[in-house]
Amino acid sequence: MRHILAGLLFSAYFTILPGEAIAQVLLNTGYDHDVGTTYPAVGGVSSVQDKFWIKIASYEPNSASAPVDEAFVVQQSGSWWPAASNSQWIGPRAVVNSAGGVGGDFKGYRIFRKCFCLINAVGNHHIRFDVRADDNVQVWMNSVLNTLVGPQDGQFRYNDATPISVDVSGEGILQPGRNCLYVLVEDYGGGVAFNLVGEVSGALATPARGPDMEFGPCCNEVNGGNAQSASAPQPQISEGSQLEKGSSFPQENSTELGPVDKSL
Repeated sequence: MRHILAGLLFSAYFTILPGEAIAQVLLNTGYDHDVGTTYPAVGGVSSVQDKFWIKIASYEPNSASAPVDEAFVVQQSGSWWPAASNSQWIGPRAVVNSAGGVGGDFKGYRIFRKCFCLINAVGNHHIRFDVRADDNVQVWMNSVLNTLVGPQDGQFRYNDATPISVDVSGEGILQPGRNCLYVLVEDYGGGVAFNLVGEVSGALATPARGPDMEFGPCCNEVNGGNAQSASAPQPQISEGSQLEKGSSFPQENSTELGPVDKSL
């Protein structure tokens, strides 16, 4: 039952009708699953693959063992703070360690994404989450809300008792149709992963069930509507990153990203 509920709450793979939408979307990485267990099968299964967060870009070459569109639940590293309740650490591979940047202080990077759909953009929406990452992290919501976690806020917080916390609300912070949360993880080598727990919710704490609920399937996937597509953000480049200054950030429909999810 927990697996079924988790699948419904994560709108990346909604199978419900728009009138059965929900008022809250959980953002947790590795939600409600221990290392080695599986999510409900959607387009194939993996014992450690996170089906609701995907990796959309990486400085590493694509490979059969770590396709661009996969993110994995990874074994807890001894140097990381324990994962928050109902979540797990996830990374770009099914192992803790990944290659760092190319020499010196040049960090490798990976960009992860989780999307959900907003049926009604009118109202006071609320975004709340805590995040830790090895080594550095930046976070954006679409290109509308700009930066939620900047490069100076997210450095070396993987073993800090106090996570990086974000709590924002108001009208206009989300857009009609698809909205995407982006996480950029930069790493010097060794362990690389992030742990995020939180939610996006509507104006009411406990709204009534029915067609007025706010979050549901993207209308362009359900009935051929014209839901807006969230554009990829422009990260702030930290010194020494392989996302060099002046380089363009790969867009979601770019071949630079390799395969991306088309479920939304």
